Amino acid sequence: MKCYHVGYYIKKISNNFENSKRTNCVKYDITSQQTSILLYLFNHLDEKVNQKTLEHYYEISSATISGIITRMETKNLIARIPNPVDKRDKLITLSVKGEETAKAIKKSILDLEAKIVKGFDDNEIKTLLSFLERMSMNIKEEK
Repeated sequence: MKCYHVGYYIKKISNNFENSKRTNCVKYDITSQQTSILLYLFNHLDEKVNQKTLEHYYEISSATISGIITRMETKNLIARIPNPVDKRDKLITLSVKGEETAKAIKKSILDLEAKIVKGFDDNEIKTLLSFLERMSMNIKEEK
């Protein structure tokens, strides 16, 4: 089987993307994981999001997500509110500060993504995304 170095390029792109993202995070005194959660909450404002939702989406443990959420709450980026349907559950919502931070970060991420696909036309981007999604599913099947 021929080696195409796909993993090498994916890792290289990922590292550069994360480094740019981290640089941006410093401006807001948040971590890369906190940025991801802020953006998830911002992109799902019309949905009820709890800790389990985030655990499943990011494929991380309950303890890990709990720690991240607690630190974000301390920084006044999010709030935990009782779920009206199930009082034992807490919904996670963005605070005003969290929403403002998410808006700024989303703009910088969109700018970064535009930079990554510079010179690609819409069909090439659709094809690329299709390939990346298939690759992700292929590697997930191995687990």
